[in-house]
Amino acid sequence: MLKKTGNDSGEFMRKKYHIYGLFLFLLMPCLAASDLMVSVVPQPLVAGEPAQLSLSSSKGYPVIQQLPQVEGIVWENGIQKRLETRIINFKREESAKTIYTFRPEKEGKITIPPIKITLADKKVLSDPLELNVISRRYEAGDGDGGTSKAVELKDMLFEKIDVLSDKKEFYVGEEIPLEIKIYAIQGLNVDLSWPLVDAENAVFKDFGKENRENDKFSPYTQSTSRINGQIFNVFSFRTALRPIAHGKLNLKAIENCQVRIPGKERDRGNSFFDDDSFFDGFFSSTRHRKTPYRLSAELKDVNVKQLPAPPSDANFLGLIGNWHVKTKLSTETFKVGEPVTLTLNIRGNGSLETLKAPQLSMPGFRLYPPEMDKSSLTGGGMQKAEIRYVMIPVQEGKAELSLNPSVFQCTQGEYKEYPFKKEVNVAKSDNGSSSASLVMDSSSEKSGLEQVRHEKTERKLSVILYPRKSFSGDVCIPLWENHIVIFVLLFVLAPLAWGINEIAFRRRARLCNDPSLRRKTAALNMRGAILRKIKKASPGELDIILQKELVPYLNDILSLPPGTSAPELASIVKDPELAECLTHIGDSSYMPGVSSMDKNELKTKIYKSVKKFAAIILLCALPFGAYGAAMENTSQPKAVSVKKIEKKKAIKNPAESKVLKVQPDMAPKTVKPEPIPQPLVKPITNADEALIAYDEGRFADAAVYYRSKLNPHSPDPSLLYNIGNCYCQMGDYARALVCYERAVRLAPGASDIFENMNFVRRKLLLQEKGKAENPLQLLINLREYLRPDQWMFLAFVGWAAGWLAFASRRIFRGEKWKILLAVSIAIIIVSAVAFFSQERTSYSPDNAVIIGKNVPVYSLPSEKSGTSEFRLKAGDEVRIEEQRMNWARVRADNVSGWIDVKDVARIWGDWGTL
Repeated sequence: MLKKTGNDSGEFMRKKYHIYGLFLFLLMPCLAASDLMVSVVPQPLVAGEPAQLSLSSSKGYPVIQQLPQVEGIVWENGIQKRLETRIINFKREESAKTIYTFRPEKEGKITIPPIKITLADKKVLSDPLELNVISRRYEAGDGDGGTSKAVELKDMLFEKIDVLSDKKEFYVGEEIPLEIKIYAIQGLNVDLSWPLVDAENAVFKDFGKENRENDKFSPYTQSTSRINGQIFNVFSFRTALRPIAHGKLNLKAIENCQVRIPGKERDRGNSFFDDDSFFDGFFSSTRHRKTPYRLSAELKDVNVKQLPAPPSDANFLGLIGNWHVKTKLSTETFKVGEPVTLTLNIRGNGSLETLKAPQLSMPGFRLYPPEMDKSSLTGGGMQKAEIRYVMIPVQEGKAELSLNPSVFQCTQGEYKEYPFKKEVNVAKSDNGSSSASLVMDSSSEKSGLEQVRHEKTERKLSVILYPRKSFSGDVCIPLWENHIVIFVLLFVLAPLAWGINEIAFRRRARLCNDPSLRRKTAALNMRGAILRKIKKASPGELDIILQKELVPYLNDILSLPPGTSAPELASIVKDPELAECLTHIGDSSYMPGVSSMDKNELKTKIYKSVKKFAAIILLCALPFGAYGAAMENTSQPKAVSVKKIEKKKAIKNPAESKVLKVQPDMAPKTVKPEPIPQPLVKPITNADEALIAYDEGRFADAAVYYRSKLNPHSPDPSLLYNIGNCYCQMGDYARALVCYERAVRLAPGASDIFENMNFVRRKLLLQEKGKAENPLQLLINLREYLRPDQWMFLAFVGWAAGWLAFASRRIFRGEKWKILLAVSIAIIIVSAVAFFSQERTSYSPDNAVIIGKNVPVYSLPSEKSGTSEFRLKAGDEVRIEEQRMNWARVRADNVSGWIDVKDVARIWGDWGTL
């Protein structure tokens, strides 16, 4: 048998390493392109309880091709997909997350091998995951689990706090994992909140990136457990803290919850509105009452030891736990003036919040301030960080690079050093460069997998739109003032038109039944022509015109029989001057030349008398005037009155007109802005300067200017939109939401305002608006396309159309006018329903948004006498039920309490306050 020599074995091993290196080199671009993050929560895992394997990437949803079969792990059916969005430095970053649920069955170390993952039509191989699984140990209370046994509430609902570690002692600064479990017997209806942990001389870990509701806890989980034959729902809240002083550490967890306890049956005579829940009262016959209940659990005498003094010749990084440090250089070739990066790669378990970069002193090099990156989280609860030093050689020759970082290893109870020492030769500067990388650690291991990527993927720009340069116009508050003139005209003119039409119809009917009235009406229409003929007649023609035109005209006016002579008329008329003229006309007809009255005098007297007599008759017959003349008289004066009203309205406030002349593109400055600290830069005086300040990132200055131009009596939706953009860019999403909600109510059709409002609602984890998931939501969305005053305008249009339809029944025969009347009534009903429903819902002054952070809600309107029931986060939508001085009673979901008014802002109303 042939045996391999030592040289053959070494050659074989070198070839094997070359093959491995080539495989890893080909795999690196795929890993770099995938931008894949793998994590497992919660940490540590507990045997028998569910856990989640999370895959996230900015390239799309990662999908596992085949779940690995690992001994001790059972995979659950179904996967979850989420799309998360966050803004960093005003740039939007989206992350697609796929979650797989599994359940570890036994305690100990479990290794999940590399998983084949499909991402954006590429295949990616993940790193292996090392998981630590522990078993939960607790003592169950006494009880036989019989369902018929009466138990107290404390046996149905209780709380426990445990340390998720087998250690009995901890060091100062060491991260202590805790879990608070709340047990509620199955069937018990309980409203829970995030627990409060009272820990002296300890600092909590920040879970703000994982849990936006409470930064002291990771997202809670829910499971079931059987204790003494009873099935309990278990709510698990995990956190971690670091003691900052040695000695005994005492922990106390407090949970303020409300329990809904069933009581006696409800009497039939009672209203279902008496119940706490609408559906309970409507569908059930059992009355419930909510009882506040306080849970507490204590963890006493946790021993915390003092850290020993760090080595004097080492650079302590401030890390306490189980850490490993590697040091690398970006190049092996050093040249004068060419930068070199020295990187510390840190991996392990513990808290990175205490990480600090040591100050280096290396002769012959110019050192720049170090950069730290500790935002990454890898699978299995292991964390990583980087410290980068940029060095520039300043002189030729040999130089020595020396660094001795150290960390405190809790498992060994001592400091561990990772010395790095390298002698380099600095050459003259030229255009050549090398991209090789030297990686050294305490065990002299080499690995190409630890290469650091210094270039980051460019994030997408924020979806926040640019501020509006021109404003859309003021909207009067209250809203009905925007169309008050049109409302009055439609309300008055529509019945007036119907009345005129009815008068004209009755007149025509009377004309058809009364011949004398037809004669009188025809004579009245001839009045002007007869007067003109008399005025233009010559002395020779005057007698003929008076006999043939005037006498028949007077007969028709007075309803006398045709052929009545002038002397007979003279005896009937009561006007002496007209009677005298008629007598002379009669004398002249029988004996020409007998009349002693001069022709010109007769002409003048008869003209004046007929004109006066016709005016009296016209006044008496005014209700039966011509239909066309009546329509002209009702349209033209109204137009003149409208112009007069508009003119008076335009000059009613000369001061306001003056302001508009000075600043035609801005809303009138009628209220002073809230006191804001004076900026160091020059105050903004016009819209162009505000846009420049916005472009330069001075969002607070731009917001001050826009708020100063906002008139609470006639706010401009564009101003509110710009203010909301400023708040959004500053990260104050709650106040931005208030501005956008107000703006979209003033301008419902503005798509940019609606888009920004939904963007902020996503940031605050609120449901987006405008999506119709059911027919009722579709109707609500259609209702919100108009403001209440616009629905009122539509109702008045229906009112006017209804009167016109009712009037047109004399013109249109058949069913046409009924169809028009039915449509008008439908418009009035729909508009009225939309108007009143908006006044009670979206445009109600009781709707409000929490603008404070982590606002405590008290049982009474006082911090001293009231107890804190729960907390509301910024952006929560509430309803204000009552206000007393500086306190407001709000309702969120099914609970209510008192908060300070400065922490809440009404959506509709209080325009000058944010």
